[in-house]
Amino acid sequence: AVATPERVPPPHLSSGARRPSNRRFAAFMGVTLAGIAVAFALWSLRSGDRAEIDLRNVPASNPTTGEAVSDEGLESSADTEIDPQNVAAGLAALCIGSCSVVASGRNLHPGHFPQFYGPHADDWCRIYRVLVDHPDYTLTCNSRRGARSYAEWLGIDAERVPTIPNALAEETFNERRPAEIETIRRDLLQIEAGEVCILGVFRLSEEKRPQDFVHTLARLIESDSRVRGRIFGEGALKSEIQNQIDEFDLSAQVRLMGNHGDIPGIMAACDLLLHTAEAEGMPNVIAEALAQRLPIVCTETGDVREMIPEEMHAQLCPVGDVPAIAERAAEILARPVAYRRLAELGRDFIRSRAGEGELAERTIAALRGDLGAGPLDR
Repeated sequence: AVATPERVPPPHLSSGARRPSNRRFAAFMGVTLAGIAVAFALWSLRSGDRAEIDLRNVPASNPTTGEAVSDEGLESSADTEIDPQNVAAGLAALCIGSCSVVASGRNLHPGHFPQFYGPHADDWCRIYRVLVDHPDYTLTCNSRRGARSYAEWLGIDAERVPTIPNALAEETFNERRPAEIETIRRDLLQIEAGEVCILGVFRLSEEKRPQDFVHTLARLIESDSRVRGRIFGEGALKSEIQNQIDEFDLSAQVRLMGNHGDIPGIMAACDLLLHTAEAEGMPNVIAEALAQRLPIVCTETGDVREMIPEEMHAQLCPVGDVPAIAERAAEILARPVAYRRLAELGRDFIRSRAGEGELAERTIAALRGDLGAGPLDR
């Protein structure tokens, strides 16, 4: 059994779809925790393991976020299911006793995400610790930073959390026809001739620093009237970010677009990807932008430096340094042809390191116990 997060957006995240209600989410998590309790009891009986985990401390109604979460605060069930699925699937598989499990964690351990796990991250840690001590269970992460984060959280050596970088499906590299790009720019993004579109794709939550994204756009628009911003994503800070856009009087230039099912197509129709996060592992959005030859300006966090060729390292900026981020973005917009050539290098670079074959190879190695926490480029 292999438990890895899906990269294809689930149906409820596609454009125009309705997000699941808190009631549906609570029901899902209640069933998950009931399954965990039963599976752990069976496993204890089967193996003679008498380690005790008090699951009663985790409420069944809404165990990761607490009772007071609103629809806006719950980004999507996909954001909250990763660790519960790793635990539930792992316990179930180990109860069967005939298979090995490779699970993939978040970019950082659950304690960094109180909006998902509330005060109960320690409970998940105690269950995870029982799992990772089993010889048939391997917890992996998609970045070295993520692996270190989980290892410190669990109190184990980082070598016990192997790194398996994310892969891109081959269709992510597909080129879009000029007519299709023009349709996306005109009808979806509503970008007029002569304007340039700066794209943001991220969850609207603190670790992504969406406020820095808006501040950067404000500086760029002040000096370049062509600039337009489009932000794709949902999250607890949606109202706050919309208020910030309004306070900067940018509602005509910057728009919140919600979720969408064809981010690679949107990337093909934009002029620059701007990513201002402070907590990342190996962000998929950067890999996807490179696959579509989209120039990037990104904060240097997690394993981003290892994801791009050396020629693009100057496009990395310190977290929170809005003036530096805006300056680098302005330079790219002023020299689009040169930076498109650099983006072509980025496309070749990520294609050689994030293929589906590489993912399969490293997952099989993890199942065999042959995969250590080595560098991304091995």
